[in-house]
Amino acid sequence: MGKNKATRLHELIQALSPAEKKYFHLNIGKFHPKEGNKQLLLFQTINKHKNYNKEAIETAYTKARYTPKHLPTDHNKLYNSVLDSIRDFNVDNAAESKLYDSIQKITILFEKKLFDHALKLIDRSKKTAYQYEIYGALINLISLEQRILKVLGKIDEALALIDEQQAVWKQQELFNQMIKLHYQSIKLRISLSKARDEGRLNQLEELLQNPVLKKANPSSFWIEFHRLETYCNYHFIKDEQEQELFYNQQLIKLYQQYHWFQQDQPLNYLVIHTRFLAIKRHLHPQQFEKALQEYRQLGNNLKKQKREAQSTIFIFSYNYELDNYLKQRAWKKALNLIPTMEKGLKKHYNLIRDALIVGSYHRFAHAFFFNQDYSNALKYILKIQNDFSPTVRPDVYYFAFLFQIITHYELGHYKLLPYLIKTAKYHLDKHKSLHKVEALTMLYLKKLSKELPTTKSIQLFQNFEQELSMLLKDEYESRILQIFDLLAWIQSKTGSNSPK
Repeated sequence: MGKNKATRLHELIQALSPAEKKYFHLNIGKFHPKEGNKQLLLFQTINKHKNYNKEAIETAYTKARYTPKHLPTDHNKLYNSVLDSIRDFNVDNAAESKLYDSIQKITILFEKKLFDHALKLIDRSKKTAYQYEIYGALINLISLEQRILKVLGKIDEALALIDEQQAVWKQQELFNQMIKLHYQSIKLRISLSKARDEGRLNQLEELLQNPVLKKANPSSFWIEFHRLETYCNYHFIKDEQEQELFYNQQLIKLYQQYHWFQQDQPLNYLVIHTRFLAIKRHLHPQQFEKALQEYRQLGNNLKKQKREAQSTIFIFSYNYELDNYLKQRAWKKALNLIPTMEKGLKKHYNLIRDALIVGSYHRFAHAFFFNQDYSNALKYILKIQNDFSPTVRPDVYYFAFLFQIITHYELGHYKLLPYLIKTAKYHLDKHKSLHKVEALTMLYLKKLSKELPTTKSIQLFQNFEQELSMLLKDEYESRILQIFDLLAWIQSKTGSNSPK
């Protein structure tokens, strides 16, 4: 079911930066001169509340002597006013916005028959479009140029533009092919995550056989960008960190070659540094703390998209820091980081993708679990299962079925376990997530559900540890430890290793 208009309006207002909100306040009369006061009141009331609050709006309307019965119409008007305001505010901030604003001006000049004016603006705009590889705008600009040259009787020049337009179309087609491969690799990255069996990598290998990917294209930033990103995803899924690092380094070199893209699209550049941080924490753990501090400073000098950059830096740096503590089994340090992360998630929630929030919740559950706070661990496991689609983070979502069983075991809810095991087996089997480690875990959980914690249960855990250790020698099966430290839990029962 889609979101209603009121909710969409609330989300739009909450997504504005402080500077954009200030611009709206100062220019509201420009968009709806006769209703500026009412729209400003509605804007301010919505902005005050974390969630859409119809009662607060109706109260504010009544005090200002406005009738709430026209609220749906007012929502529509304000939504369009805010969009107009954002467009005006950002028109000078991005190359694409400038170009489409120029196209509107060129069209007006054409209609006014000011052809020389229009051609000069087309010439300037085409240079920008070529520089930033904005092919859609280029095609529009060339079409407008052709029309003007035809009116002026310059038919030979108009004909010559057809070749230019075809060359742009050809480049656009190559760009479309490359971006399609990139997006397919993203889809596989989500569905496969860190692949748990070799057979499921066939889809990935087929993708990499596409001949379009084989040739570097240094003459085009965007085509080369999407090609390198596809390889980054490929090596991430295969857990080949040295190769993933190499392709990220190639992306940095690409940005250094086309530095204006770094200024125009700072978030894409930030994403590459984010992956650097992720890879370094595995390849060079001794350098992680320094790299973490350097990463957190990246947003300080940005002139554009600063708010979005701050949310990106927050979620990734804290997720990686928390993950680092979990890998070290430094359970207390992990627990102590959670309040800061919860506060940051509340602040940046609207700007953070669901997949990253799910990742945070899973780490929270992990930290609470190993600090023996099983109720809070279960709270976050259930939030993952109840508040998010399985497609957001399939690896975490389907493991949550097992995580829930283990947590209920620790809570002493033994009668629940047979039902939960049956449910988990159904879902994992159905979605091809029932790997050898998961199957072994459910087998022993079923046995443990029949035994209260006794000497016999300790023997079961010892057998479980021995069999699991053998399975974890398989590189694909061992990737379960990147999702949950199952071995640490079993060892806490056998006494093989004590938590920090």
